[in-house]
Amino acid sequence: TCIRDSLRLLRNRFGSQGSTGFLFLEQPVFNVDIVLKIPEVVMNPTLDEIQECMNKTAKAILRAAKHVFAWGQDRSGDVAHLKNFYNLIGKSRSIVKVVFQLTGTFAGLRRAVDDYLEMFHRYDFLWKENKADCLAKFLESDPSLDDFEKEIRKYDDIEAEIAGILPVHNIESLSMESQSLKHSLKSEAALWKSTFGASVNDWAQSELESLQGFIEETMTQLNREIKDLDDVRDAMRTLSRLRELESEIDLKIAPITDAYALL
Repeated sequence: TCIRDSLRLLRNRFGSQGSTGFLFLEQPVFNVDIVLKIPEVVMNPTLDEIQECMNKTAKAILRAAKHVFAWGQDRSGDVAHLKNFYNLIGKSRSIVKVVFQLTGTFAGLRRAVDDYLEMFHRYDFLWKENKADCLAKFLESDPSLDDFEKEIRKYDDIEAEIAGILPVHNIESLSMESQSLKHSLKSEAALWKSTFGASVNDWAQSELESLQGFIEETMTQLNREIKDLDDVRDAMRTLSRLRELESEIDLKIAPITDAYALL
């Protein structure tokens, strides 16, 4: 009866239905981490390792019967030859039933854990898709700065969504902590932002260098020493061209400023 009740207590504790979600009625038995182990999101320790721990506990309870000897035996000698209740317990239907039920609790727990981990599959593109290939495909469409901004903001939104994931989720006897996973997911999203941001930076730097080259060329022409009437005419043409390009220069500066603001 004692062994059967101990196994039942173990079964009920591991298969408790009152502790799913963030709030729970009973303290979970195991604290586990949800981690990104590319290419999958997994538990650490794994559910198989936890089940093995539980099986060892159940076996230890059953083996305790080897030290419970039947009455009426001579105990003056080596107790190893005495009859114990271990074999008798192994034939008990009620105990075998509880052992099977204990195994069954993990089948239900495994399904619940798999359902919870499934929710993170929507982020798997962060590490499964090739960043360079996606950027190259994006650039083929000749994107505007607004297109870049939308793409970068998309990863900002993903980071905010990840930050909103609850730090702890309890499923029956497991307390599943997601802090490590959240850090990994945010790092992956940041790499995507960095990839697109680097492309914006390259474009802005190229435009800035082009504009700077034009300004330097113009200033060189204007700073020439005036020696004759031809030099005056050249200076006037340069000033006239500069006035004509003034609005164009403003149009070039605005997106460069916006690009660096985006970064």
